[in-house]
Amino acid sequence: MAVLAQRYVIRGLAPDGVGEQEFVVDQDYVRWVLDLAPAEKYFYLDQLHDVLPRPAVIFQGLQRADFEKALCYSCVPPGRWNGVKLEPPPPGEVFVAYAKYVPETETWEITDCDWVIGDPRCPGHPEDWETRFTRRLWSKT
Repeated sequence: MAVLAQRYVIRGLAPDGVGEQEFVVDQDYVRWVLDLAPAEKYFYLDQLHDVLPRPAVIFQGLQRADFEKALCYSCVPPGRWNGVKLEPPPPGEVFVAYAKYVPETETWEITDCDWVIGDPRCPGHPEDWETRFTRRLWSKT
């Protein structure tokens, strides 16, 4: 039986686009993915190594309660792992990762990640980004 670490740390780009930031993937989230999420969601966790250090854009403020200061990192990774091989990313989609600051541990914790429809006008941006988030913190372009 595999043993999960309490926390898995991934280094990514800091929210202001300067320097590095550590992001934590909590054991409870990984357990939820393994036990309750659709099977392909497990493979999405590997994409965190693409989006966190090399986002196309970073947003702040999801339009939902308790996520006003949360972050969303978005990009089109070079590929998508399907459990057997690396395949091209889904056409017209971007990969997003959501992180929430946890003051008790002073960490940014990944709360979810997924493939979503992209904005054809803004490469690397999710659809409806202007209304889904409070502001764009940083953009590659």
